[in-house]
Amino acid sequence: MKVFGITIKKRYLAPLFVLLLLIAIRAVLPIFVTKYVNKTLQEVDGYTGSISDVDLYLIVGAYRICDLKMLKTNGQQEEPFLEIPITDLSIEWKSLFNGAIVGEVVLKEPTMHFALGATEETSQTGAEADWVQLVEDLLPININRFEVEKGNFNLRYEATQPATESTFKDISLNVTNIRNVEDKTEALPSTIVATGFSPTYSGRLKMNGRAFFLQEFPDLNYDASFEKIQLESLNPLFKFYTGMDFESGEMDLYSEMAIDKGELTGYFKPIVIDAKIFKWKEEGRDLGQGIKEFFAEGVQEFFENHRKEQTAAKIPVRGNIDQTVTLVWPTIITGLKNAYIAALKGEIDNTIAYKNGLAAENSDTEESDEKEKKGFFKRLFGNDDDEEGDKKDDSKNIAAENKTETSEEEEKKGFFKRVFGKDDDEEGDKKDDSKKKDKGK
Repeated sequence: MKVFGITIKKRYLAPLFVLLLLIAIRAVLPIFVTKYVNKTLQEVDGYTGSISDVDLYLIVGAYRICDLKMLKTNGQQEEPFLEIPITDLSIEWKSLFNGAIVGEVVLKEPTMHFALGATEETSQTGAEADWVQLVEDLLPININRFEVEKGNFNLRYEATQPATESTFKDISLNVTNIRNVEDKTEALPSTIVATGFSPTYSGRLKMNGRAFFLQEFPDLNYDASFEKIQLESLNPLFKFYTGMDFESGEMDLYSEMAIDKGELTGYFKPIVIDAKIFKWKEEGRDLGQGIKEFFAEGVQEFFENHRKEQTAAKIPVRGNIDQTVTLVWPTIITGLKNAYIAALKGEIDNTIAYKNGLAAENSDTEESDEKEKKGFFKRLFGNDDDEEGDKKDDSKNIAAENKTETSEEEEKKGFFKRVFGKDDDEEGDKKDDSKKKDKGK
């Protein structure tokens, strides 16, 4: 048989047809996948989205989404919410050695825009949409690793007048073992590592933590630091809420937190270094602001450790995910200790630990296993003497229990008789005693 002038034997026609069919499917498959992804993005509540293209890597079980954009629909206006130039979704091959088929998602250079307003209508946080369901629709297997490379985060706080903006760049986030496929004995099996830099505050952010995600609200234990924050960068918020501003100084912020079944405990430790609030000659300052800044400078000087030139306190936090409280007196005490006894250190204290959860369950399991082992070896190696001894012990225990019950019953009778007994009962008891004496004679 000749095809395009080339003679082909019949036995090669079927394999050639299959090969050409696969090539054709591979050529048109990205078009259908792109349409499916665009349709899925447009069905997110309160948002609309689109992509430009999809690249398939069938051999390694992965595909890449290009130029993903999500817009928040607010009436006739559309505000940018999420922009991701490259999104890689694939099978996590190393988990196959643990007998699990799970996936991983990598976002490269994403940019997210948040807005916090006075009401939910003026806010843009993405809380109203089910983003987990969106990821599951795009990758229909469980996600075990989530990574962000060189991310950007823009926060606009619209509750102040004028509105303030904060930016974070070079964000790196890596969350591993989300589905707990590697070590099922760990109470908090998932690891969280995050870093970033804020040009707005000139500070660097670091976070390390562990979590257990396989429940309605995750259990979490983390430590975080936000160092080298320039106090002048906080002036828009500080002036809006207090009517004052900083002239100079910087701040380091440290925190630890543990969340167990919705209950949380932890602390925040701000350390303000070489802060200056009041300046004698300041342009554009009214009298009221000058008086407030003068007294605030005095309070700051009272709580300052003059050798280290720092004002610091450790603020304990307690409560649950719905309501938290800060402990005032411990905060004041640590502030005084920093000023007059020993300066607080600019580091994580490592005083908060996750102690409950699966760890308690594992200890109970180990105890029950140990009891079962003891019973097994006793049945295997025990002799008749042991069995007789066990029977004697059982009979002694039963006799002791019966004796205890009898004494308790007599005590109860005596108690009620003393409380509710009458003279007739006492006379009856005397008659019974006389009858017993006559019988004895």
